[in-house]
Amino acid sequence: MYCARPALTLLIVFSALVSSSNVPAAESSGPTVAKRRIESIRFLDFDDITPAEGLLLKHARYTHEMYQAYTPKHVLTLNYSTKPSDKAFPGDTIGRYILSTTLLSRALHEPEPETLKRVMAALPGMVNAEGYLGWVLPEDRADETGLANIMWCNGLTEYYLWKRDEAALKMDRNLFGQIILPIREAYYYYYSPEKTDGKIKWVHCTGDTAQAFGIIDPATRGYALFPSPELKQEINELIRLYRKIDHVAIKAQIHAVLFTTRGILRWYELEQNPEHLAFAEDLYRRYRRLAMTEDYENYNWFGRPESTEGCAIVDSFTVAMRLWRLTGKTEYLEDAQLILFNGLLANQKDGDFGINNCVGPNNQIFLKDGGPAPWCCSVWGGKGLARAFQYSYFLRKDGVMVTIPGNSTVTARLPKGSLTLKQTTGYPHENGMRFEVLASESKQARTLAVFAPSWIKRESVIVTVNGRKTKPAMQDGFLVIKRTMKRGDIIEFQFAQVIGSAPLLCPERTPGFHRCMHGPLVLGTDTKTEQKLPLNTPIEALGSARYRAGDVTLAPLCDLTDRRDAANRARSGSIQLLFRD
Repeated sequence: MYCARPALTLLIVFSALVSSSNVPAAESSGPTVAKRRIESIRFLDFDDITPAEGLLLKHARYTHEMYQAYTPKHVLTLNYSTKPSDKAFPGDTIGRYILSTTLLSRALHEPEPETLKRVMAALPGMVNAEGYLGWVLPEDRADETGLANIMWCNGLTEYYLWKRDEAALKMDRNLFGQIILPIREAYYYYYSPEKTDGKIKWVHCTGDTAQAFGIIDPATRGYALFPSPELKQEINELIRLYRKIDHVAIKAQIHAVLFTTRGILRWYELEQNPEHLAFAEDLYRRYRRLAMTEDYENYNWFGRPESTEGCAIVDSFTVAMRLWRLTGKTEYLEDAQLILFNGLLANQKDGDFGINNCVGPNNQIFLKDGGPAPWCCSVWGGKGLARAFQYSYFLRKDGVMVTIPGNSTVTARLPKGSLTLKQTTGYPHENGMRFEVLASESKQARTLAVFAPSWIKRESVIVTVNGRKTKPAMQDGFLVIKRTMKRGDIIEFQFAQVIGSAPLLCPERTPGFHRCMHGPLVLGTDTKTEQKLPLNTPIEALGSARYRAGDVTLAPLCDLTDRRDAANRARSGSIQLLFRD
């Protein structure tokens, strides 16, 4: 089944969304374009973005507070075993916790939590005779469950980059020497094997199909720390073997597919092999067509819409952001906002993350909370929130790009001097953004580029500088102004968002139904019984992206699922998201 990318249609005024002629064409994703974008569109350091009170900071605090409250025993023993087991993943929960707590603490400008310090101090005393966690792997390393140490590797790499801790670097180096490099031969006997002599036989885990290729993620993350010709050859060979798999036919786990895709994209940024970028695009598009739910969560496996998984939502967000950076295609940046504001925030369960049902397939029109998954999703979700802050801005050679609006202060360290801006916005619930120049070290003209997704009505856009209207340029989906910036300047972007009915992501999956949207926000209603909301039902705006349609009250999904929002959260345990035409 192919799920097309639909355009939104208005419910209030029943007119078409802004025409494609008003939306800039996406750039080609050829190697020249991607190389230029790698050089000219750069990530910012966490230190240069300071979040302020608002939607993302509120949700990030939920999870950071939970991480602070964890005990070392909880982190070190959950999902852990020193004896071979297909129900324990040594290093997995530990590594996810280290990674997410490190990144989220950096994003929030918080000191290292005491629990993280104690976890790191305990690890050297937990390793086995070969210097890693859990049981000693077979010589060929072909044990999917024992390979959970690769998540420990991810955590150690990020922790070292933050704290420059030599003990973490030593343990990380040992993982490369004891697992990542020695395992190469085993992959010729894995899914779609090229060798069938029976020399190596894999020990498979029970459910995470084809997860072992996820080793590409830590291998590419740590390559800068441990470069070698052998590691380079191995990464290239693993990507080649991974391309041979029919992920749909084997019902591959989506989390594994997406975090492997992220590793492939990271490797492309280093090696710039155009085949790798094309492969990563194909993997993401296949996921979006076949395994994305109507609220931008995911099937846990291709072809098995049994539950969603917070881990894969995080991965889909980070992959979409990286694809946009490398290709310039605004569809990826739109997806990233849709995934963040709906899938990721709505999957959060207080501070935890976990599973829900799959809205869309099998006539599932209600979202129902499936509970937290503390061994994986809860300690992966913080990573997604941290990246949401970091990916809200990007540097270009002459200024700053705003990709995910949110209250914050950003310092762009540019040639000829830095530029510091304070952003104030109620987006996505409210319209408009305001930027105040706090500092500017250069008299050269600087660029401020603000992403304008397709749900912003082009005809409604008004840009002012110090109260005077100015006409922005439209470049690659961004509203762009270029001028000399001086302290005290106020730059405002006013606009209206498309509000109303939207076709399903996959209409063939649930024919005769539609969704309701406010800009990028999926709207739902708190109910256990199906409510009627035909396409021409008049609706009344109540403020803050809430609406009334007859007896039905619609609210953003991310508000209805916020357990700490006493005024707006759903209380029935069921949220209707799809409505009959």
